[in-house]
Amino acid sequence: TATLTPTITPDNASNKKYQFRSESEAIGTVTPIQGKVTAVGEGTTEIVVTTEDGNFTAKCTLNVTTAD
Repeated sequence: TATLTPTITPDNASNKKYQFRSESEAIGTVTPIQGKVTAVGEGTTEIVVTTEDGNFTAKCTLNVTTAD
């Protein structure tokens, strides 16, 4: 597992709310607010965070492989 933390700018933004989502929950899940990512199955997916105010987005690629 890993935890993602977005940076909202400007620092004095009035609404800093956001939500995470996974493009494929068969590969990895993410908690909507905490950003805790958990691998589920092999493959590649995008973890997306979207701001509530303005719908700005950022993506993080999640690659899940088996341990050797």
